[in-house]
Amino acid sequence: TTFPTVRYYLTLERELARAGVRYEYVEAGEVADFDGYRRA
Repeated sequence: TTFPTVRYYLTLERELARAGVRYEYVEAGEVADFDGYRRA
């Protein structure tokens, strides 16, 4: 697939936490739902 691996996300989360960056995952809907991505 073209989706990033779980290891990528874990590394990203670790680096964000180390830098003190807070984040939240937002559901954007289906890939074809461009309005959903715009809202996210």
